Amino acid sequence: MSAVRALEFGVPAWRDLKGVQSESEVDALAAPEQNPSMTQVKNSVWIPPLVLVTILEAQSMNPAVLIPILSTKFQEFDRSCTTIKVRTVQRPVMEFLWAVHKKLVLPTIVAVDSSGDAEEWASRQHFAYICPGPPPFPIPPIPNLLPSNSPFKSMTEELRKIRESAERQLLRDAQT
Repeated sequence: MSAVRALEFGVPAWRDLKGVQSESEVDALAAPEQNPSMTQVKNSVWIPPLVLVTILEAQSMNPAVLIPILSTKFQEFDRSCTTIKVRTVQRPVMEFLWAVHKKLVLPTIVAVDSSGDAEEWASRQHFAYICPGPPPFPIPPIPNLLPSNSPFKSMTEELRKIRESAERQLLRDAQT
């Protein structure tokens, strides 16, 4: 038994969806009646780090608010990065959000615990991984499920480098 359902539905033309700039434009979007692009998804979607950070900065879970913000963020990323483009991630996320907005998909929401205790625990765990010495518990190996030429892998690697650089700077600042 699975809590995740497979869904298929028509979506707006990609050029229309990626070009929206306001909530009212998202509201006006509709899948064409003849020969719509079809999307096959589950009632949940993988959220890449760039999308998660953008959502947390937006402080909104409303898809009509998020779609224009994400479109702008993706375009900024594409202009600033020469090694990978986010188009392959952008389209399924944007189509999923549009479908949530139109109530074609009932999303499964997973919330981040941002309480003081949770942040302290996450910091201790993170620090345990970057400091020399044995980890506080065995770390299971993580299988590499993505092929080496996957755009997800390339984008994840770029974002990992950015995050690690920022974290190193925060640790330097904390030590002084």
